[in-house]
Amino acid sequence: MSFNSIDNAERFALFESLINFSNDAIITKTLDGAITSWNKSVEELFGYTSEEIVGKNVSVIIPADRVSEESEIIGKIKAGENIRHCQTVRLRKDGSKIDISLTVSP
Repeated sequence: MSFNSIDNAERFALFESLINFSNDAIITKTLDGAITSWNKSVEELFGYTSEEIVGKNVSVIIPADRVSEESEIIGKIKAGENIRHCQTVRLRKDGSKIDISLTVSP
């Protein structure tokens, strides 16, 4: 069976499974910043469960002094660019800061 021979529902289930079981912290969001998915690895990293955070704006994990980064990232994504290994800081649920390497793709 090839990937092309499975229907969209099966493709979505495969995609969802890959994200949920990845050791990488994976967040998906809309271009206006609304979080649409949040996997187990990112739950462990930031302390928010998926139920707590999906639907909220990604700004909840961005420190005030880093807010301008988000508009720069969105601008690059809208232009079709990828962002690889951008070193930055984000906020955990408990308010502590964490250094991360951010990769973003359209």
